[in-house]
Amino acid sequence: VLREMQANITTQLRNFWDAGIRGPDFVWAATGPAMEAFSKHPVVKRTDEPGSQLTVAEFLRHVRRMVVAFVVNRLFAVEGDATTPLDDLTTYYLLHRNDFGMAAAPAGACILYALSCNLSDADLAGRLDLLARGNKADTASAEDDEQPDQPPTTSGSETRLKPWHRRTAKGLGEATTDGSPPPLIDCLHRLMHLWKTGEQSRVDAYLEAQGLWRNDLFRQVAQAVLELAVPGTDERATLEYIQNHLKSEGGAVTRRNQTCSTRNRPVSAMQDHSNMELRCYAYRRGDVWEAICTDLDVAVFGPSKKHVKRSLAEAIDLHLEAVVGLPDEDRQAMLSRRAPWHVRFALELLIRWRQAIGHRAERG
Repeated sequence: VLREMQANITTQLRNFWDAGIRGPDFVWAATGPAMEAFSKHPVVKRTDEPGSQLTVAEFLRHVRRMVVAFVVNRLFAVEGDATTPLDDLTTYYLLHRNDFGMAAAPAGACILYALSCNLSDADLAGRLDLLARGNKADTASAEDDEQPDQPPTTSGSETRLKPWHRRTAKGLGEATTDGSPPPLIDCLHRLMHLWKTGEQSRVDAYLEAQGLWRNDLFRQVAQAVLELAVPGTDERATLEYIQNHLKSEGGAVTRRNQTCSTRNRPVSAMQDHSNMELRCYAYRRGDVWEAICTDLDVAVFGPSKKHVKRSLAEAIDLHLEAVVGLPDEDRQAMLSRRAPWHVRFALELLIRWRQAIGHRAERG
């Protein structure tokens, strides 16, 4: 019956999505086609519990979960109908953020999404520390610097997602009491808190402890949240830093864990790249310094210019280490991989502007 239900609604879900149906309406729209497979049988029995029957409520739970998986796949730009193995809390966050952003959301929609993710709205606003309701939501909106132009209009029947910087519960992003891994959205928000300290060692230690360096699903979650964030906000900038850090340093961590090193490679393999001239830049954004090699698209961050210069040199060395052992075609592709054109263009503009300012100062 479940297979028949899945076949019945898969095409319908694509049609609903293409028609622009979103939010709770999208979940409800799938109920009718799904119920056709259930209602045609007088009794539906469970295969995992011989003798017991599958209730309508249990069947609808399967339906909602399938709809949720469909939406998540679209957010991750995953083709096909394979289910993404995402934890319940992160799934809820992405659904809510995709449909309502950080604005007020109707309580009914939040309850429906919570049920679809095997959660309760009470837990989301309580021990899970993800939602703010009523007057608390007003306060969160008024103090949220991500949306300064939006007045607090939340009523007692409306709910908002808590901004990442207001999720400060003890143990955020740590394993649960039963030893289960933390939800990925909690890991991301914890990582954002650590990033703002400017201490790269703490960021890297957390990524290593939680096994996030090589976690492709975590990168997908971070990218999805980045794309949902408002351009120009501190949240968006922080997520961009983190994604760049994962791209530039993640491979380096993997290579450090491998047994081979450049000392075991023939010297001739390194000579091709020993005299490379690379364009590198360092600049400050707020309290954080960033350094980037635009010729290799390698970037790092840190609390000082001296720190990022040293870190960038190490990152480039590790990058070239990995390149040496690749086939010729792949090696050339990696060596010619430059930073995106808009990044190079922005840096050139910045340099020219500073040179012009310097010339005017000298003439004055």
